Amino acid sequence: MIQGLKNNKFQKFLNKKSLVFLVIAILVVVIVLTSVVASNNTLTVNSSGAANVVITGAVEAHGGITNYAHSLTRGTAITLTAPTTTGGLTFVNWTGCDSVSGTNGVACSLILDTSRTVTANYAVFDIFIVNSSGAANVVITGAVEAHGGITNYAHSLTRGTAITLTAPTTTGGLTFVNWTGCDSVSGTNGVACSLILDTSRTVTANYAPTLTVNSSGATAVVITGAVEAHGGITNYAHSLTRGTAIALTAPTTTGGLTFVNWTGCDNVSGAHGVTCDLTLNTSRTVTANYAVLYTLTVNSVDYMMPFNTVITGAIKAHGGTTSYTRFLTPGTAIALTAPDKLGDWAFDYWVGCDSVSGTGNRTCNLILNTNRVVTAEMYWW
Repeated sequence: MIQGLKNNKFQKFLNKKSLVFLVIAILVVVIVLTSVVASNNTLTVNSSGAANVVITGAVEAHGGITNYAHSLTRGTAITLTAPTTTGGLTFVNWTGCDSVSGTNGVACSLILDTSRTVTANYAVFDIFIVNSSGAANVVITGAVEAHGGITNYAHSLTRGTAITLTAPTTTGGLTFVNWTGCDSVSGTNGVACSLILDTSRTVTANYAPTLTVNSSGATAVVITGAVEAHGGITNYAHSLTRGTAIALTAPTTTGGLTFVNWTGCDNVSGAHGVTCDLTLNTSRTVTANYAVLYTLTVNSVDYMMPFNTVITGAIKAHGGTTSYTRFLTPGTAIALTAPDKLGDWAFDYWVGCDSVSGTGNRTCNLILNTNRVVTAEMYWW
């Protein structure tokens, strides 16, 4: 009996000891499992804009079809490659990577130091073409720098991109006319083109040479064009096709003022040069100049009968063959010399001068402060 009690106590001792060992074993398993779980991290690979994208891993087991996840050992080096296109969509970029590489950044690299999520982003791309007409190699500025360029150029951009482009007002002697193909325009003379890229689009900055017609000394002068559309009331401007032949005629008088000359023309024609001729190969400015002018009329007579005599001016333009008239600015100093003899006729005297001088008093001097008439009297000898 005593022996039975001893055995019973020993059995209880063994049961308690077994329980302790069991608890310890469970704790060890928990610690090991916790350590194993703690040493793993989750890699989540998503796609945006496209679904079911096949991602290739440098280690095959790291790849998959989005969206997917892998539990991997902490510190694992991972490289994933996304396709450049899928389902009619184009790869844009990776987000969540440590670095990207490859053409257009299709390869995503990272160290799995903690649970990580990376995303391959896709979108619909459209072609955006920017041309220029009338001028070449035009520098277009984008509100987003990458949208600009030198015409003609094209960019592939995400559908829905908001674009604003600004064209220069002048380039290569040509003037900006307008944009075509924009949703809207703004800025001085509409140089800024705005649009949303909802499909492939083409916009064009149009240029042409500008003819600017001014007047000096007189305002609101009516200029007549050989082609009616080229005329206007000064000061005005027209944008015209390069190479256009232009002929403009100014009135001889306007508002009590007298036409003096044109400046900026290729050549002039007509009475007193009132017609300005040019070919518009680049932007040009021409000016019709006016002033208060007095007339100088120079005659020659033989006993009251008109007589054709060549008069020499100290300023060549003041001379001519009588009878002639010159329009000159107030205060112009004039010196005219008549010939000593002309065939059977000889110089006699001047009428209407301020003074006479030179051999035989053949030079007529005057200051033009009003309309004047001078006459060289000749006689037959």
